[in-house]
Amino acid sequence: MNSLDVLEEWALLYSAKKEQVKDLIHICNIDNPGWGVKIDLKETILDGASVEWERIEGSKDGWSTGDWHGIAVVDAVFDGFGGPRKLRLLLNRFKDLVEQKKKELGWNSPEDGKKWQEEDNTDILAWIEDWFSFHCDGDWEHQYGFTIKTIESGGWSLQIDLIETLLEDTEIAWQLVKKSENDWYGLAIKDSVFSASGDLRKLSFLLHSFKELVEAADEDFEE
Repeated sequence: MNSLDVLEEWALLYSAKKEQVKDLIHICNIDNPGWGVKIDLKETILDGASVEWERIEGSKDGWSTGDWHGIAVVDAVFDGFGGPRKLRLLLNRFKDLVEQKKKELGWNSPEDGKKWQEEDNTDILAWIEDWFSFHCDGDWEHQYGFTIKTIESGGWSLQIDLIETLLEDTEIAWQLVKKSENDWYGLAIKDSVFSASGDLRKLSFLLHSFKELVEAADEDFEE
C-alpha cells in the first residue's frame, strides 16, 4: 500500500467518526519553496502520539537546494514540511507512524503487513514533485499554489494554479460524473486554475487526471 492509499484509508476511516472532515488532511505548497502537510489526529489511533520537531538537511547546503525536511506531532496534529521533492518522504513518514501504531495494536495480519509496504512503481507523487519543481523559479511558487485537502462534503479537493504552465490558456467546463453518493468526481479548468473534487477514494484518480491533461498539452506543444 503506497502513501496515497494510506491517506485515502485514513480519510475513509475517520470521516465517519468526525463531525467535521474539512481539512482533516491538508497538503499545500509553501514558498520556501516546498511542501507542507497537516493531518488532524484527534480521535484517531494516533491521538496522543508525540514527535518533537526536528529539521533534517540532507546535504551541507540543503536549505538552499531544497534538500531538507522536518516533521512534528504536537497536540494531535501531524505537521510535515520539506523541499520541492520531499512530498513523498513526508507522506511516507506519516505512513510509517500509522504502520507502527497498527502493529502495536495488532491490526495487521502478515498478509496485510506485506500489502501495506508495497509501493506503486508508477508513483503519481513522483510526477507531482517533478511538475512542481519544474515550475519553481524563485517567483512562481510565491504567487501560485497547489492544494490537496479533504472537504466538508466528505471527499477530496484539488486546486492547482496554472499561470505560466502549459495549461494556462486551457478551459474545461465543469464535468461531474456521479454513480452514487459515494462514487463521484468532477473537474474543470477556469481562469487558469485546475479544480477537481471527488469522493474519499478518488485522490489518486484526481491526481492522475491532472497528469493526463498536462501530458496531453505537452504532446500538443511538441507537435
